[in-house]
Amino acid sequence: MKKYREVIVRSDFRFTSQNPGEGHSVTEPVVSQGKFSKEMPTLQNSSVEKRIAQHMNINIGAAHQLFLDLQKFLWMSAQSDKACIPAPLIDDAWHEFLVFTREYEMFCTEYCGGFMHHQPHHSEEATEVDVEILYPTIDLMHKVLGGKPNSNWDYVPSKLAKPFAA
Repeated sequence: MKKYREVIVRSDFRFTSQNPGEGHSVTEPVVSQGKFSKEMPTLQNSSVEKRIAQHMNINIGAAHQLFLDLQKFLWMSAQSDKACIPAPLIDDAWHEFLVFTREYEMFCTEYCGGFMHHQPHHSEEATEVDVEILYPTIDLMHKVLGGKPNSNWDYVPSKLAKPFAA
């Protein structure tokens, strides 16, 4: 296990498209031209939170917090000209939010200045992660959010992580 700026990166975290919750996705940089919201999003959507809770087998409090963390991640990513890599729990919540296409598009337009594309890892084989590839995302987290908000931002395979609930 390694740490960088308080963020845990487990040695068994891998890039893979074969096992949800074990790999990663990335954002494609959005050309927002500074049109992202200056306010951090706090969108409430009980349908999204219920889906997160059900599909991730977590309680509604943890699902609510994950949905807020996902929003922070997307908003933060919109402020970067580089791709950002979400932590596995946040990535899993992102998959659930994407199902709500209209709400997701509205969120992206309102808070991110444009549609945030979800780009999955394409390799058929698991790829070991060099922690340095995560540095730009973690550095941006510290710059925009003031540090690691909670343990949902750690790079720990979802099946081993315990979602944070405020």
